Amino acid sequence: MEVYRNNRKKTGIMLLLVASMVCMLSMHVFAASYVAQIGSKKYKTMQSAVKAAKNGQTVKMIKAVSASKPVTLAGKKITIDFAKKKYTIKGAEGTAFVLKSGQVTFKNMNIVSKYCAATVASGAKLTVLSGSAAGCIKNSGTMLVKNGKFQGAGSEENDDGGLEELPAIQNMGSLTVLKGTFAGKNRGLIHNYGKAILRGGTYSGMNTYKNIYTFIIDNLGSANCVLTIEGGKYHGEIFNDCSRGGQMVILGGTFTTYKNQQCVRNADGRVVIAGGKFTGTDNYIIANSFDDEIYKGGTMIITGGTFSTTGDYGTVLNESEMIITGGKFLLNKAKKDTIRLNKMDDSSVCYVSSSLGLTVKES
Repeated sequence: MEVYRNNRKKTGIMLLLVASMVCMLSMHVFAASYVAQIGSKKYKTMQSAVKAAKNGQTVKMIKAVSASKPVTLAGKKITIDFAKKKYTIKGAEGTAFVLKSGQVTFKNMNIVSKYCAATVASGAKLTVLSGSAAGCIKNSGTMLVKNGKFQGAGSEENDDGGLEELPAIQNMGSLTVLKGTFAGKNRGLIHNYGKAILRGGTYSGMNTYKNIYTFIIDNLGSANCVLTIEGGKYHGEIFNDCSRGGQMVILGGTFTTYKNQQCVRNADGRVVIAGGKFTGTDNYIIANSFDDEIYKGGTMIITGGTFSTTGDYGTVLNESEMIITGGKFLLNKAKKDTIRLNKMDDSSVCYVSSSLGLTVKES
């Protein structure tokens, strides 16, 4: 009888231990399933968290996420604090976040996408405070970048039926960049089809293609397309193909480029350079292209800035319409022609203020 009682006691203890372990394991699994929280309230998905968030609240990630569907945000003013936790969207054409309306702030981003990190619809606003985004951000609304690291990814079909690699930011709306780091290999960093102001930031795009241009900043829109550069550091070619009245205005910044490329090239539309420091090596620093089957030719006006080169070329090449009334031009002492005018036809004209003492060589 005593043995029977002892066995029952041991069995009871064993069952209690097993039950405790199961309970603890269940609690651990249950707790581990939470990925975000608002205050002390936790949520199993980012979508359920942003849906529950009220205006002014912050959704904070507490665990890395790998998702197959985008998080949709609409009609709210909230902040998403990624807390540097990685948010990965699966698939070659996956989009991590879709902003349909409202105002959303991203903080401590860590978004990884092979296609789009986020899309911002017309009427929506995205503010980025910090963190990193690997994948294009497509903005058709309003976007403000205060800081962060950005790199494009993926590609999509262009108007000619070919594939075009996506930049870090594709702007069709209103974009303002105050600070940030933009980098990429063989792809643009910012494609502007709307209105963009770049007040600061570092932009560097490595080009490993042979005989193919890669533009770090590409101004591509039509009459409503305006890109203003007020400051920042740029390494790579800035390209203006803003037809039918669009324009690029450069007021400041530091500009260098790769071999066989210009700092700024205008193929269509209007470019005004009123300030900035431009340094070249083995090619012209500034180029204003001619009218051909692809590009219509543009107008370039230079009223300020510093332009210097150590190569065998002059500082400026003009094949269309150019007016130079100001600026400081420093060139290789062995090269006497500062401005070269390739007179493609009667529309190729170059006016240079006599007070600047520059030489224009026609060919």
